[in-house]
Amino acid sequence: MAAVRLTFDVPSPDVLYATGWTRIKVQRSVDAGVTWVEVSRSTTRIPLRDVVERYHYSDANGATTYLYRAVYYNPTTLADNPVPLSITDIQLDGYATIAEIRAEGVTVADASDARVQVALDWAARYIERATKRAFGPRFAIQRFDVPLTSDTLLLPEPLIALLYMEAGGSEVDLTTLEVYNRHLRGGEMCDLSAPQLKISDDLDSDVFYRLWYGTCTFEKGSQAATIYGVWGYTEPSRGAIGGETSDGSQVPLDYGVVPPLINWACRALVLQHLFPMYTADDLSARANQITSLRTRDQSVTYSDTAAAASSGWAGSDAVFEVLSGYGKHIAFGSP
Repeated sequence: MAAVRLTFDVPSPDVLYATGWTRIKVQRSVDAGVTWVEVSRSTTRIPLRDVVERYHYSDANGATTYLYRAVYYNPTTLADNPVPLSITDIQLDGYATIAEIRAEGVTVADASDARVQVALDWAARYIERATKRAFGPRFAIQRFDVPLTSDTLLLPEPLIALLYMEAGGSEVDLTTLEVYNRHLRGGEMCDLSAPQLKISDDLDSDVFYRLWYGTCTFEKGSQAATIYGVWGYTEPSRGAIGGETSDGSQVPLDYGVVPPLINWACRALVLQHLFPMYTADDLSARANQITSLRTRDQSVTYSDTAAAASSGWAGSDAVFEVLSGYGKHIAFGSP
């Protein structure tokens, strides 16, 4: 099993939405379609939008050999639509491919496809742990505190597509919001290290809190905002123009790609994982060597370069620099 990313297009979403099918269940089958099990949960089903055709989902325990389908769900009647949608775009959720590792000169004799895939999964998880980020479009539901009464929310991750939002327990009209993301804003540069969501100016809405001088703000509170969306740190695809699918949809024409430097770092880590600088035999040969000397007045300890290499970072200064440049910054604020 491995993490897989699912992408699918919903035909005529406006018709489905108008007839009450406002949520999407994601199901998988491991026995060629004999039985189906829901991957999503009641709290993580994808909200269907009448103006959105493309959707994403991630299965952390999936496989490209499994079958997947989307089932439209009516939360009012608790009924499933009898006509499911097959999902055929199933990709491993990583930052490099087996083909790219083969192109680096790794033969099947050096490492099988299965071993390379294990190394790719390890490298991807390592990159995410080191940077505290995900570098691909992933559907997720984020619930977070609103520490200040402000018209701007600082988001925990870059928001690629906004599908649904609640503030203060009420649904928010997405056309009243502005997401600061270059995919949505026509290719304009933005600071992905400090993603933001802002209420539009001159807004007439009962959902938000209006200050005495007329400005609409998000109301301060614990877990006061919930966002269903596609998140991730991605760079625009080559030649992509950017912008929304339609005015106010909050869904981009281009979801972006894995940053090229992250792809390089992933390949470098995989090669280091498959071909370590020092083997177990090298380390064993050093087991009985003298590593320190002591006299009455002085002592000296020799550095163990082999042990340092086995830690995984020796000779990887370039990888370290790349990952540190993409690391999430710590946000400071007062409640």
